[in-house]
Amino acid sequence: MKKLLYLSGAPRVSTRPNAERVGPRTHVKGVIRGFEKNNWVVHQYIVGDNVPESWNTKGSEKSIQSSVVKQFGADLIRIVLNYINRKKILKIDEQFDLVYERFAAFQYLGYDLKIKRNIPWILETNAILSIESSSERKSTALPSKLQKYEKFAYQNCDVLVCITEELKELIIQKFNIDPNKIIISPNAVNIEEFSSENHDPLKFNDLFNIGFVGSLWQWQRLDFLFDAVKELQGQGLEISITIVGDGQCADEWKNYAKLINIDNVKFVGKVKREDVPRYISGFDVCYSGQFSMGMGSYLSPIKMYEYMAMGKPILATSYGETKRLVTDGENGYLFNENDKENLKKAIKKLYSDKDLRILMGLKSRNLVLSNHSWQIRVKSILSNIEDVLNRNLI
Repeated sequence: MKKLLYLSGAPRVSTRPNAERVGPRTHVKGVIRGFEKNNWVVHQYIVGDNVPESWNTKGSEKSIQSSVVKQFGADLIRIVLNYINRKKILKIDEQFDLVYERFAAFQYLGYDLKIKRNIPWILETNAILSIESSSERKSTALPSKLQKYEKFAYQNCDVLVCITEELKELIIQKFNIDPNKIIISPNAVNIEEFSSENHDPLKFNDLFNIGFVGSLWQWQRLDFLFDAVKELQGQGLEISITIVGDGQCADEWKNYAKLINIDNVKFVGKVKREDVPRYISGFDVCYSGQFSMGMGSYLSPIKMYEYMAMGKPILATSYGETKRLVTDGENGYLFNENDKENLKKAIKKLYSDKDLRILMGLKSRNLVLSNHSWQIRVKSILSNIEDVLNRNLI
């Protein structure tokens, strides 16, 4: 069996159950699972699993964001850890066929293995971190220095894995990376974990329930959903909204819900990972309303795949990734940014037709089973990696 060394250098990305950054945790575990399902032996070196828990549990992000001094300190720690962990990794006394690294700020852990052991270094990126961490996340005080690390890693890896076409294009433009070494691999889902057959629904009432799961960032635009539902409630539609997750906009959106006096909105907060499928099972329709602001324009939302795996119809803004997952009128409805009337029209259709909801949900589930499990995703990654590496040998 072939052997993979999986690397993640971010101190705040951890596979621990109580890790604050749920999306990265899910992605890391999913990719590792995908390799194992494709009969690879995976050796893990995940920095976030070996630092103090206070570095990556709840409140760690707010702590870093609270002052420039803390951001600067966090940057220095990342830079030092990059140096220390590269030395440690070189001492691992095993032979590997591939090194697969999730890119993190100020990290290029796989570089020395490529240079000194001639092991192909596959680098995966989920964002332009020099932009994201200095704007949306406010987690770095040294964005220009981070950009240099980022450029070095992108230029020196053998294969660069991007989550969307949109991110690929941005990276090519910003860092002048050879497009021939970039492959696209969106997120995926654990189809056994996210299956309606395995979970009893969690619900707070018997009303038609629109649900959301994820981090509460500005680009999710839950306030836009509130406006649409408030108007529909005024027309007599009995609708509830359930929001599972936490984030920087939680207080803002709670206050906004009170301000407009919308009925039946439940902010659940962050929940245990094993409870997420139960909440989704209790949704009638799932919402994914990314607006094209900041990094929201190039994301591959894990929640979309989880919604679909649970057999739910989707309400989503029409942009790159969602247009590849949702066929309007087939497994959900797409609406344009700021087109509230279009969103309301879609909600009305799903509200009034239970059979339509069931049919759309079945189509969502079948699409995930056919194309979007982690096993299928990693199989595609491996095929594309082989093509790029073979091309480089010619």
